[in-house]
Amino acid sequence: MTPFKETLQERLGEAIKSMNSITGGDINDVYKIITNQNSYVLKVNRKDLFSEMFVKEKLGLEILAGAGVNSPNVIFTFSDAEYQYLLLEFIEEESINSVF
Repeated sequence: MTPFKETLQERLGEAIKSMNSITGGDINDVYKIITNQNSYVLKVNRKDLFSEMFVKEKLGLEILAGAGVNSPNVIFTFSDAEYQYLLLEFIEEESINSVF
């Protein structure tokens, strides 16, 4: 079990069925989290290297959503002694069509 899995389950109030590393993050570790109720994306990084990064990303995503841009909802942010975390809703990929 990863060090943050238990804390994440407590904060969500949902049991985690699976947690798999996914690609796409250059400076963060990124995981797809699946529970019985929902799917999420969890971004993790060292808070001493990227202080306040997720607080700022949360604000940016909220601004985009307020402007009508399809973006993931921020579930919450949290940190421990060494790392900071950003939990987002998971948005399924849509297939690309000829218009896109």
